[in-house]
Amino acid sequence: MKSYFVVGAKILGIYLVYLGLLNLFQIVTALMVFYSASSEPFPMLTLVSSTGSLILLLIFSMFLLFKTDSVASFLKVREVHEGPHPQLSIQTGIILIGIFIFSTRIGSFLANLYIQTKEANAGISGMGTCPNGPVLSKDLLISTITIIFSLILILGSSGIENVISKFNQKRI
Repeated sequence: MKSYFVVGAKILGIYLVYLGLLNLFQIVTALMVFYSASSEPFPMLTLVSSTGSLILLLIFSMFLLFKTDSVASFLKVREVHEGPHPQLSIQTGIILIGIFIFSTRIGSFLANLYIQTKEANAGISGMGTCPNGPVLSKDLLISTITIIFSLILILGSSGIENVISKFNQKRI
């Protein structure tokens, strides 16, 4: 069932890219918030472990996306022909991941939007200070980017599939 594995691995690779990008954004946001709010140095262990896990996650996701046949060969996944197989499409998986991300994150997005709106109306920012204008909290920013990413996956699935297909065709 190598063809099923290839499609599943590429779908998982897309999800891992999403997690890697989300982790990257969280690291950058945490660094910005920490340096603006604290005079103490950022804990080096936290930075090293976060960056290391991010790099490994992105490398693993790239292998799943672009070197899927090599991964399948390494894991000795074989193609078994047992009658007609349905046409497999990565686009279906991309859409499903987008829907999964959207459906699991829309609640936190709406909650963060409500909290931010309530605090802005009270004149208090997410940091507990009174800003000169509206301030976007870290949680709302992460939720918003997550929702945007999920919508890109859902609405741009054919474009994403074309990019992956073109990259794989160049290798052949």
